[in-house]
Amino acid sequence: MRVISKRKIVEFITKHPNSENPLLDWYRIVKHRNFENFAELKTFFSEAD
Repeated sequence: MRVISKRKIVEFITKHPNSENPLLDWYRIVKHRNFENFAELKTFFSEAD
């Protein structure tokens, strides 16, 4: 998923309410963390590809 803005996340949550907690948790982590590379991101999100 490519995320452009939090507004897009909120739009998605509106259509898919069960996604709210996981997406907002993800957003909080990504917003406050600067991943240097994909390998570092994979340490947090092992399912990322």
